[in-house]
Amino acid sequence: MHSPRYGAPLNHIPSLCIGFPDEATMACDDGITENHHYTDLRMYGASDYARMYRYEQELLTYDGDLDSDEAAEDLLDNEVFMIGIDPGVASTVFALRAIGAVPVTA
Repeated sequence: MHSPRYGAPLNHIPSLCIGFPDEATMACDDGITENHHYTDLRMYGASDYARMYRYEQELLTYDGDLDSDEAAEDLLDNEVFMIGIDPGVASTVFALRAIGAVPVTA
């Protein structure tokens, strides 16, 4: 089998690079090697999307500086803020989770 674009054989891809990362990789304490800011979000699903979207909207409309101590106090109950996913990206990440994807970079 050859790549239609490059004509290179596709069978040179190591089998470990195909499919979902294994449990040991996903659950490691220091993050996946390629993304040291990785947070395991596999516990979220379709039922969480609307809530996370509302949290993201709260961050997008927040009047203060999201990097301030005041924001940390104001937004303690905002799950997206506490996870640390950037507003504007969070709803996409949780939409991907809702369909069963495992986003590992954002």
